[in-house]
Amino acid sequence: MGECRSLARDEGAENVRPHDLQKAGCLVTSLLAKPIRTLSPFSRGLLRPRLASGNLQDTRYKPMKERFEMKANRIVVLAIAVLALIAVTSSRALPQTFTTIDYPGATHTRLFSINPEGTMVGIYVIGTMFHGILVTPDGINTIDFPGSAVTAALSINPAGDAVGWYAYTLTMNRGFLLQRGAFHEIDFPGAKTTMPFGIGATGDIVGAYQDPGNHFHGFLLRHGDFMTIDVPGAAETQVNCITPQGNILGNYRTSDGVFHMFLLSEDVFTTIDVPGAVSTGGFTIGVGINPNGEIVGQYRDTTGVTHGFLLNADGYTTIDYPGAATTVATGINPRGDIVGRYRDSAGKDHAFLLVR
Repeated sequence: MGECRSLARDEGAENVRPHDLQKAGCLVTSLLAKPIRTLSPFSRGLLRPRLASGNLQDTRYKPMKERFEMKANRIVVLAIAVLALIAVTSSRALPQTFTTIDYPGATHTRLFSINPEGTMVGIYVIGTMFHGILVTPDGINTIDFPGSAVTAALSINPAGDAVGWYAYTLTMNRGFLLQRGAFHEIDFPGAKTTMPFGIGATGDIVGAYQDPGNHFHGFLLRHGDFMTIDVPGAAETQVNCITPQGNILGNYRTSDGVFHMFLLSEDVFTTIDVPGAVSTGGFTIGVGINPNGEIVGQYRDTTGVTHGFLLNADGYTTIDYPGAATTVATGINPRGDIVGRYRDSAGKDHAFLLVR
């Protein structure tokens, strides 16, 4: 597959450049020839402020009086299987130890994020309903937004603040921040749905919202103000995470329906595709990035199979849970621990923790 240089550990994420990726053989497309400096740190026409100024009330980012109460029953993690192996397809050998994590009785269990302390968040599904989960070495706690029908916990930062979305019905998603035991609503002004996907170490929140015309746009919520993030020329944009250096990782869809991963760094959008994935009708989706610049996500190969991947200074490494039908990597912490999910032959999703 060849090596593809990402944000090198020794260089720091703030020093990434498109030509560094190209030199290592990565499929890279820079959407801007040079940074636009007229709006710092955001580029004119790329990040469009929707509110020149505002406060929590103006942006509909509303503290709630309801206090989050962790359910009393701490559930011991069941069905833990540990397998030591080497990735089947890898640009370099990567020792991998998988641990399967299943919520007892769930149809599916999925993890999306892991912080430096090893605390993880995700969801479990029973039938058509799902609930957020917080996973620690002691077990699993459920996270349910008060009164909601469904709750999804999608990201957790070093301080333990978590974001995700909830819905009173299955059609109207609204965002939330869970901070120091209290829920706060996150609603992009005028949007049909708001879905926060990531929260950074400094409290910046990123995600996607659906406008009245049913188009999806990325957003950044910083100090109570929303900003829209749209990849130029894309049909839809989604933002998944933000690093302490302010680099933003996300995905966009082109008019032909193909998904690409992008990195927004120093006002420049850069497309990054797993070699061969997009050209064969597949896709590349970047989901997580850590402060060292290591990226995880998923891609579809020429046979239509979905694999997880790790992209770092050593190149691309495919992540496949042994015997699984599909594997998706969704989060990575500064130590390099990875979380994700895999689907077995019966169609059931299981969460995993991968310690390298």
